[in-house]
Amino acid sequence: MSTIKTINVRCPKADREFTVDYEFGDNLAENVELFGEEAVNKAFVSASIISIQGVARGAAENPENTNEMIQERVSKFKPGVIQRSGKSKVEKAADSFTSLSEDEQAQVLALVEAAEKKKK
Repeated sequence: MSTIKTINVRCPKADREFTVDYEFGDNLAENVELFGEEAVNKAFVSASIISIQGVARGAAENPENTNEMIQERVSKFKPGVIQRSGKSKVEKAADSFTSLSEDEQAQVLALVEAAEKKKK
């Protein structure tokens, strides 16, 4: 048995959004039957490479991560399993802070100062 999947498509260059339908198998065996073993394997490898690049990029964003540490993270990659970046809350907050404008940073600092005064 197969399933018709509705796929959402956004095309900003043409200022269009629409859906298309495509038939997929419900499991690996059905997809191999529909598309062939080679096509299914190529699609799997291609999708995995894109995911691995994302894992490596995410690890590389931390300047403290060496190439060996990045390789270790990639070696733990499992297709279909979401891996968290491992950034601490402080690192995430710092990343967000540096992306703000000067005015927005000043507002955040004022809020932090006010919170510190309340503690005392």
